[in-house]
Amino acid sequence: MAIALGVLVFKRSHPFTWVTLLFALSIASSSVGACDSKPTPEARAGHQYGDAVGIRLDAHGPVPALAVAFAVTKGRDPSPMVGPLATALYAAALACPAFVSAVSAGKTTRLELGAEHNALEALGARADEVGGPCMTAALGGKAVTMDRPEGMDVAIELRQAGDASTRP
Repeated sequence: MAIALGVLVFKRSHPFTWVTLLFALSIASSSVGACDSKPTPEARAGHQYGDAVGIRLDAHGPVPALAVAFAVTKGRDPSPMVGPLATALYAAALACPAFVSAVSAGKTTRLELGAEHNALEALGARADEVGGPCMTAALGGKAVTMDRPEGMDVAIELRQAGDASTRP
C-alpha cells in the first residue's frame, strides 16, 4: 500500500529513489517551521525531537497530494516508521473530510502523537488545529513499526504538496 501511495521506501535501491529521498529530506528539514510564526511542537511541549523526515503522498481519490514532515523523540530512529505511518496518514485523511477540505485550501495541520509498542497513541489536539482532532483520533491505535518498543513522541506536519491534482 505504501508504494502505491507514492511513498519513498528505504529498502528500494534504485538510484533515483535515493536522489528523491535526499531532495525530500532537504525540503522537509528546511521548511518545517521555517516560515511559521507559531512555536514549534518542541517549543510548545518541551519535547526534544530529532531531524524531520519528509514523505510525499501522491494524490488519490479525494485526498490531494500531501507533503508530510515528521520527527520523533531525539535519539530514536524514525526510518522504520515511514511506510506504516504513510499508510496510516492516508487512511486517516480518508476518514476526515474536513481535514481534506482544509489542506486542499492551503492550510497546514500539525499533530502530536505518542507511539509505544508499535502503535500510535492519540494524545488529543489543540482546538485551533485545522483537521487536527479528527486526524489525531483517526491515527490513534494505528500500527507502525518502531526502532524499539519503548514510548516516544511523534510530531507531524501535513500540507498540500505542489501537485494538487487528484487521481481516481
